[in-house]
Amino acid sequence: MISRNAQNKNPKNQFSFVLDSQSGMTRYYTLRGQVFANEALYMEKELERAAVLGCNRVIINMALVRAFSSAGIKVILTFYKKMKSAGGTLKIDNPSETVRNIIGMVALDELSLGDLIREITIPARLNCLNELLEFVGDAMQNVGTDEKTQNNIKIAVEEIFVNIASYAYTLDEDNVTVCLSVDWDALSITFKDNGKPYDPLGKYAAKKIMDEMSYEYRDRQNILTIKKDLAR
Repeated sequence: MISRNAQNKNPKNQFSFVLDSQSGMTRYYTLRGQVFANEALYMEKELERAAVLGCNRVIINMALVRAFSSAGIKVILTFYKKMKSAGGTLKIDNPSETVRNIIGMVALDELSLGDLIREITIPARLNCLNELLEFVGDAMQNVGTDEKTQNNIKIAVEEIFVNIASYAYTLDEDNVTVCLSVDWDALSITFKDNGKPYDPLGKYAAKKIMDEMSYEYRDRQNILTIKKDLAR
């Protein structure tokens, strides 16, 4: 992960478009303030820079957007089509009420959430547990989950990761990839590892805490997904 404070602030509306971090070919931005013609132009240049650098997944947090003009909509739509045609994705994460209303009016629902919002690949070692829990906690805060829900989900995540770190690999160490996605009020966390196939029924805490659990062994990978209904 890298972090860069590349932004263009307008003191009148406190606009900024910040590259928060980058993981592989995925870039995470935060957009805030009011987006009119000049702001949209700046945003367009930043997104084009990401495309030139080869990024194939762009996620924009819009929780702090207070106004979004037709110029901003045009930039998002144009870049979305460009990314899609190139096999990439553009997603809106945690949209403000203003952005949600616009999404509904101009039928941009496929842009909003429902896709990868965070991903991390770490060694399947017990001493990497804190790094994973911190990663999960940060991601859940962006989604807006309360502290109790965050703590419960962390318990489920810890149980699964400890199991993978302890039993998945018999000889050489390997990695585990954890992906978090959200579809409006449902949070999904997927664990992928190349270890031995296993029976997920032993994950007692995870089964009790989470609302859904699914497992498959595909392409020599264990793929375990847990889901939590955040609206409950």
